[in-house]
Order: sequence, then C-alpha cells, then structure tokens
Amino acid sequence: MNIDAKEYKGFEIISQDNIPDCSSKGIYLRHKKTGLEVFHLLNEDTENLCGFCFRTPPETSNGIAHILEHSVLCGSEKYPLRDPFINLENQSLKTYLNALTGPINTMYPVSSVIEEDYFNLVSVYADSVFFPNLKREAFMQEAYHLEKDGEGNYSIQGVVYNEMKGVYSSFDSISYKSVISSILKGTPFDKDSGGDPQEIPDLTYEQYLAFHKKFYRPDNCLVFLYGNIPTEKQLDFLQEFLINRLEQRSNLYPKLTETPLETIQKMSPVIFDKPIREDSYGPNVMEKDKDENPSVYFTWRLPPADNLEKSIEQRLISEVLVQNDGSPLTKAIINSGLITDVSPYNGINGGAVFSSFTIGMDGVKKSNVSKLQKLILKTINNLVKKGINQDDIDCAVMDLEISTKEVRRSAGPFSLTLLRRALKGWTVGKSPSQELLIQDAFDSVKAKINANPDYLKNLLKEYFIENNQLCINVVTPSPKFAKTCRENEEKQIARLRSLISDKELEEQTAILRKFQEQDETELLSCLPHINARKIKYTIPQIHTDFQMLEYENGRQVPFMCNIEPTNGINYFSVCFPIDVVDAKDYPYLPLLIYMITEVGWNGLKWDECATLINKYSGSFSAASITGECPNTDLANQIRTEYEKYNFIGREWLCIRVKMLSENTKPCLDFFADCIRNPDFNDKRRIKHLFDEFLADFESSVSDSGHLYMNSLSGAYFNRSKTVDELLSGISNLHFVRTLKGKTNIISKKMQELSRKIFSSGAVIDLICDAKSKTSSMEYIKQFASKLELKMPDCANDKTTFESLKKLVEVCNLENELNYFEKDIQVGYGSVNFKCSSYATIEASAEAVYSHWLSSSLLWEKIRTVCGAYGAFAQNDSVDQLFSIITYRDPNPLKSLDQIEECLRLGAEKSFTEEEVIKVITGTFSSELKPRTPKTLGYVGFERLLTCIHQDDVNKRIKLTLEVTPEQIHNAAIRIYESFKKFRRETVLCPKSDIVSSKINKICL
Repeated sequence: MNIDAKEYKGFEIISQDNIPDCSSKGIYLRHKKTGLEVFHLLNEDTENLCGFCFRTPPETSNGIAHILEHSVLCGSEKYPLRDPFINLENQSLKTYLNALTGPINTMYPVSSVIEEDYFNLVSVYADSVFFPNLKREAFMQEAYHLEKDGEGNYSIQGVVYNEMKGVYSSFDSISYKSVISSILKGTPFDKDSGGDPQEIPDLTYEQYLAFHKKFYRPDNCLVFLYGNIPTEKQLDFLQEFLINRLEQRSNLYPKLTETPLETIQKMSPVIFDKPIREDSYGPNVMEKDKDENPSVYFTWRLPPADNLEKSIEQRLISEVLVQNDGSPLTKAIINSGLITDVSPYNGINGGAVFSSFTIGMDGVKKSNVSKLQKLILKTINNLVKKGINQDDIDCAVMDLEISTKEVRRSAGPFSLTLLRRALKGWTVGKSPSQELLIQDAFDSVKAKINANPDYLKNLLKEYFIENNQLCINVVTPSPKFAKTCRENEEKQIARLRSLISDKELEEQTAILRKFQEQDETELLSCLPHINARKIKYTIPQIHTDFQMLEYENGRQVPFMCNIEPTNGINYFSVCFPIDVVDAKDYPYLPLLIYMITEVGWNGLKWDECATLINKYSGSFSAASITGECPNTDLANQIRTEYEKYNFIGREWLCIRVKMLSENTKPCLDFFADCIRNPDFNDKRRIKHLFDEFLADFESSVSDSGHLYMNSLSGAYFNRSKTVDELLSGISNLHFVRTLKGKTNIISKKMQELSRKIFSSGAVIDLICDAKSKTSSMEYIKQFASKLELKMPDCANDKTTFESLKKLVEVCNLENELNYFEKDIQVGYGSVNFKCSSYATIEASAEAVYSHWLSSSLLWEKIRTVCGAYGAFAQNDSVDQLFSIITYRDPNPLKSLDQIEECLRLGAEKSFTEEEVIKVITGTFSSELKPRTPKTLGYVGFERLLTCIHQDDVNKRIKLTLEVTPEQIHNAAIRIYESFKKFRRETVLCPKSDIVSSKINKICL
C-alpha cells in the first residue's frame, strides 16, 4: 500500500507503521461509511489470519456474550446450515478455527496457509457474525432448555450451560473469578462473561437478540488481519463480500445512546478507603476438604498501564517478586511455613484499562491470613529500603528478553498472540500497534533501570506501600459450594417448570430435536470448500543429525541435533533411561521428575539454585518421554541401524534447558551440578514440593478429567500407555496419596532413584541455529565430561509390560467399564480399543473416519443433543489405539451408549466420493499447521527415539489423501467390530445415587 496514501477506496488510512518486533508493517484503517476498523500486520508469513472482534462488555453474568459467540455460528443468511462451524472443521484446510469470549470483547479468528481456503473461511465467518439466523432452537441448544427424561426427571441442558458447570467445578477458576470480581467491582470485569450457571437460565431469547443488535454492528467491529496477502486484496474482498451488504442495511444500526467503546472508556471500579477482605467458598478439591485451610489471594489494583512502558514496568516488578520459588516474595512466603503451596494465579493481570497484581497461596489457616499480610508488606518494604538483589533483576530481564525473541505456538498460531496484544489498546480506543512495539519500550525500561538505582524501588513503593487498593480474598474449598450449586439448579428447574406445561415442554423438545436432527445434505453445497488432493503443499522434511559425540579421553555419548532458525535461542536436552529401574519404583518417578529441577545442588540451597537458573536460562524443566515404535519396514531399518546405541523404544527422564546462545556455558555448568549432586536431604523443601505436587494433581482432575479417563482406558493395551498411566494418570494420584506425611521415605527414594538413573547413560539433544551450534559444541563436550556421560545402559529385563500393568491399582484394567465419581458438576468419558498399524492404508482410512466421526455423529448425538461441551475421536496408529472422549459431559454413562450407537450408524453408512474428499481435506489440514523451530526439533528428536522415518510420515500423508469411499466404509466396520470386541471404558461422573450391578463406583 502506498505509504503516502490517505485513503483506499472507502477506507481512511489512519496510520502505517513499521513493527520490527514481528517483522511486519502495521496498516490501520477505518471504513468511512460504516465505521468498521481494520488493522493489517502485513509480512511474509504464508499463514494468514483474520479475526472479527467486537467490544461486548457484559451487564450481568447470564453469559449472553458467550452464548452469542456459540450461536452466531449456527447458521446465517448465505450459509443456512445448522452448524457451518463444524462443517468447516470437517472440510477446510484451516490451521486455526475458533471463537473466543473475553471479559469485554468477543473474537472470531480463522487462519490458513492456502489463500483460497483463507478467503472461504473469512466469507463464512463474516456472514455468521453480521447476518446470523439466531433461531430460537439454536438459542435453546447453545444456552439452556428444560428437559424431561424417560423416567420423569427434569434437568437443565445446554452446551454453554454445561460448559460453564465444568468451569464452576474448578477451584482455581472460581478463585480467579472471585479475585477479579472483587478488585474490579463496579465494572464489567465484575461479571462473568462466560456465564454463571446460576444466572444463565435467567437469559431470555429477546435479550439475546437485542444484545446482537447492539454489539454486532460495523462501527463496533475491529478486523485484525495478519500475513502476506496484500492489504488491497484483503480490503477488496471485505468490500465485496461484507461491506457492500452492510452499507445496504445501515438503517439496521441506529445511533446508540452510549456506544460499547464509551461504556468501556468510562468504566470505574469501586475505590477502597482501606484494604478489604472477602470470604467465599469454592469446589472442594479433595474429599476430605471440610472448610479448612482455604486459599488466600492478596490483590492490589495498580495504576493503569496506558502505555507499553508501564505495562513492561509492571511485568518486570511481577517477575522480580514472584517469577519462581527463589524470588524474594515467593521465597519469603514458602519459608514462612504458613502455606502449603503457591497458587497458579500469581503475578500481573494486565490490560490497557486496569492492571492488578496478585499473590495467591493455598492451604492457609484462617488465623494466619493477617500474618501473611504483614509478611508480604514487610518483604516489599525491605526491598524498598535495602534494594533489590541484582540477580533477581537480571532474572526478570532475562525472562522478558527471551519472550521477545521466541516465536511460540500455543493452542493456535503466533498471530493469535499478536491479535490479543493489539486488542489490549484497540478495545479501549487506542492504536492497535501500541502494544506491539515491545523491544523499543523494553530497551527504554532497561535504560531507566541502569540510569536510576531507585527506579524499581520507586515502583514497588507506588504499587504496594503507598497503595491501599488491596483486596484479600479468602476462598475455602468446601462441599457447601457444590451443595449450593445443586440447590440453586433445583430452584431454576422449578421456576422453568412453572412457566411451561408438560405438554408444551414435550412440543418444545420435539421442535428442538427436529432442528437438531434435520437432514442438511442438500444445504452442504452452499458452503465453500477446497479439494486437498488438488492443492500444492509442502510438508516440513525434518532432519535430525546423529553422531556419537566424542569428548575427553575418547569417551562417547549419543548426540542428536536439529538446525533450525531459533533466533539465537538454544534448546538443550539430556535424556536418561528410566526403564533401568525396577517396576515397583515407577510410581515414584513422577516425584523425581517434578523435584529434580526444584531442589538445591552442589552445596547450594534450593533458592540459590532457583536464582541461578533464572539468571541464565529461560526455563529449566523435566518431563518423561515414552512411546511405541511402529512396525514398518523403514522403522525396522532404523531399529537395526541404531539399536546398538541403546536408545530405541526406551522410556526417559528428559531434562531441558532453554537459553540464549551466549549463556550456554553458565547454563550447562549449573545443569551438570544439578545432575551430579542433587540435594534431597532438605526435608522441609521435599515436604513442600510433595505437598505442592499433590495439591496441583488433585485440583487438575476437575479440569482435565477427560485426559485422565482416556489415559486409564488406554493403559490396558500396551506398555507405553501403561507407563503413561503410571507416570501421569489417576493411578499415580492414587499412589502419591499414600505417601502423605512420609517425607523421609520420599527423600531416601529420590536419592536412590537419581543415583541409579543418572549413572545409567544418556542421550543429548540440541536444537539451535547454525551459528549457535558452532559456538556451543565445546561447552557441550565439557558438560558431557563433567557427568562422564555414556551410551545408555540396557533396560531392566524384569520390568515387563505385565509387571507394570499390575501396578495400576486404582481399578481393575480387565474391567470393560471403570466408573469414578467426584463432587463435580459435569463429567468426562473415554473408550479405547484397537485399530490398525502406522503408515498403512487401513490406518489412514481410520484417521479420516475418526475426523468424520468427530465432526458428524459424535458432534450431533453427544454435543448437540446430549449437551456435552465436546466429544471427539482420534486414532493413534503408532500405539494402535482408537479413542473416543467426551468433555464436560452432563451424563457420561449415557454418552457411552451414544458412542456405540454412533459407531453402529457409521458402520452402516455408505460414503459418497464428495463426502470423502471433504473429510480428507479436513483431516489433512492438521498437516499444514506450521510448527515453531523448537517444535520441529523436538519432533525430529522423538521420531528418532521411536523409529519414525520421514518417508513413513510422507507415506502416511499420501495414503490419507488417497482414501476412497470403500476404504472409509471398511474402516468404519473394522472400528465398530473392534469396539465390540476390545473396548475399555472409563467415566468420571458427578456424585449420584446410581445403583447397578454393572457399576463398581470408585470415589476420587
């Protein structure tokens, strides 16, 4: 676009800026007639993203913004399908497709690396947000409706309603809601934009329609564009497919008394005369919770971060205080003995309007709340008086430095992160580029730190010592919370029943079912799609170099390396074999993995080590790696070539460090000290880490029950799945609970296992750019020499699959169904059974079938009709396991029956060529998602460990594109037969009075 231009067709060009932080040109425009705003980050990235964003500040917690986010995607003028969203999921080459509700805005982002597909997605989303059908049936399906089952029981169902019941089963989610609501009382942030299940049934259909009319208008729409498609082409497309229609309907958007922007700009939270305290209840994490030892959160409302420098200042102070366990404030709290664990919600919660800082603690006696308040203020006061340790400042600066260099892809493309950054200022009426020029602002803040020794101390004084905008939230885990939720739900059911007769309810349900089950085959042609078989595509060919790294005195250790454009960041891993230990020791390994990077070493205390880690590295962590090897000719060739090095098909404890290339030597020095001489004798630290590990484990069940159920139902079938269950599943939670109060045993076992594992050889992996490899190799050899690394020892031949399977004591893996229950509001279900092997046409057909199953029958039967938030199928042809999972499910047992019905219907279906081409396209889309340099390196490394050859990957993709209707039909029959013969099912349900001889209840 011409840099001197003032307008383009009907658009006024507000600004054009170079944004070097993301190698882009930022072009900011406003359509003169409709008021629609566009911001384009133009660059060379072929993954183009478009996001339609609306300011949607809520007035209540009835979830109206969230419900609209779901239901605008339930059919529109040009695309009158019941659910164009899931059809796009099924047949597009999207790399991202979603809709997201925030506290004061709602966004609809899509992305693709194929230009034609990108514009198809934008066309559907543009029509959906501005011209949705908003049928009453869609409102009932997505929001809530009253249901009566065959036994005469009444319930409230709805996709958003059940999703939010899942959210309200999470103690951490409820605590976070309480904190934000309290500190920002009197603003839209005080409300739950997602929806409180107690208030969702108060929403009326008329309010829902009015909300769309008020907020989904062009002068309240912010369109974010990213990628290499020229701005002019993007604007021409918007003009032709959207703006022309908006201009014709300008009478539908009357002038508002107060615009959404004005509502947001005049937000003003309640000002406290003095610090306040609010007590509330949350879901009980463990069965034994009885209104004791709540979580406590101290939250200061900070001055508005109305420019990027202020935002960086606040983040820097947060990093200094609570970045890690060795940071001064976190360390003081941990060492006080007044808490069990530090909360996951710590640090800055920043926006362009309001910012706050929270320090949260779990397991606090109510009598100790005032002691903690005094301790926190005393610690900050000491930092103001005596100054901040330079190492703590360096740690904070290092973390921010790496975050500005690293490209991350987490639950979406990196452009999604840029969209969120742009919206921080844009939503409140500022330039979208304001939050993107990070490096300049960061350099300015660093210069101020260097020029003024009191700079950070003055910020501490302003934020905390002289600031009485403090709220203390005391949230107690208690059965009372769930009891109150159930009572309120019963009241809502009674109220809804009073508004409708049984006959009217029956008629209403019949209308909803007709809407949900109508055949839309003929309508599918209205939806644009692309044939994956006809596009040109490039799949990254990942190449991992292998050598036996020779160091001092001719000793050698296996060394893998991937050269990637990492921008001067090195990702260094050392993997130690854990299959050298006895089977009985496997349940202890997760504690070793959790603790090894959190203890002291080489005579240093744990907090000194934490400071060292954060001074020189971006992260230092440990994890397990497991995996089966496929049985292909190429996989067997890899096994034959490399089995003499003892790293094929093993189980590993992998310790990883992320560092700037110039910090390689100090990082590898402390890494070696950690492995050579870890300190497990500090009993107080071991007890704290154990309590932290157990508390985090317990609280994760309510949020991630689907993952735990799937892990357990898969553990029956092969070794790697059994090991995964022992290391990270419910079985390990069951075991770890038995170690409560046994610090001495844990300490002794950690020493014993670390000595055994760290002396059993290793494999080294490095991901870096070419320049960094050259400068790092000598330090890596010194590292290997210090640890006397060698080729991995052979696995313990007594640690067999059967011996490991016997350790899964939480249930009987031989059972076809294992039933768990917990005091939660919604449940989770999983079924696993055998499927075909990797890189075969059968496996590719099953992959295509699983995609079709997720986006058709499972979506229709379990999500749409039964009200679960999610249901999906996946095939893992390496492990030869087919899984079906339900998520935030009001009735997982009923869903298991529905799964069987879906598989029966799938086996009976005849697929057309057109259907198969569409579902192949949707399946293939996952192959086109760009990967970060780090991810490419990790994938290459783990492929070599598990014998996955790049040519087998290429073959699998090629076979997927060639699947025929007959092959997918045969796959459906195979899957159904395997389900009937081999299935293992697990469910996690809300507590109930179900009594059945078929169900053995296990309480979690």
